[in-house]
This record gives sequence, C-alpha cells and structure tokens, in this order.
Amino acid sequence: MRPIEYEWVKALYLEARERNIEFYFHQCGSMFLRDGKNTGKWNLNEQIKRAEEIQHELEKTC
Repeated sequence: MRPIEYEWVKALYLEARERNIEFYFHQCGSMFLRDGKNTGKWNLNEQIKRAEEIQHELEKTC
C-alpha cells in the first residue's frame, strides 16, 4: 500500500486553484495520513465519502 498525505492533497488543491484548474479529490484510499494518523477507509464507498468531505473542507478553508 502507498500512503497519501493530506498536506500533499492540500498542496495540489492550492496549486490547481492558483492556476484556475478544476480540482476534484475523488478517493482517499486506505492509507490516508493526516497529522501522522491513518484516517483512510478500506471500503471503496467510504473512501469516496471521506474524499468528498476533504474536498469540501479544502474549499471552505483555503
């Protein structure tokens, strides 16, 4: 498994926004690290739901 870190996703989001490129975070995977903790989900539907939550969070805070 390859981990994905929140800060990397956030950096991609900010870069896309800066360049007026649409960004959509679709799936967080089972090894999604945030603040050093795995917050990923094993179930695909849960991964997609978690990614949508993160997408909305980025849109509100960045």
